[in-house]
Amino acid sequence: MLARLREEAASKLPPFLRSQTKYSYYFAWMAGRIASRFPELDEASADKLLLMDSGQLDVLLENANVDAAALLEAADKGLTWDAYHRLATHQAVPGLLGQ
Repeated sequence: MLARLREEAASKLPPFLRSQTKYSYYFAWMAGRIASRFPELDEASADKLLLMDSGQLDVLLENANVDAAALLEAADKGLTWDAYHRLATHQAVPGLLGQ
């Protein structure tokens, strides 16, 4: 009974006073970016991408040559510094992402 009352009280608080995880706004924003760029990805795949390094994920989302399969491949294997630099400067990355 007491737990239910606490839940009800917490749900009535304004959003800025509710208890949230440390990076909840980042995850919501990045999940929206992933969903808008790759609507075909399921939720489990999107969650997997959210665990990537934020800089690498940002560069992969900004690069027009990256498709959903390549994005998941990069999430599994990670990016080398050279591949990251080439993607950041919008160059093709041989051997990565089917290029």
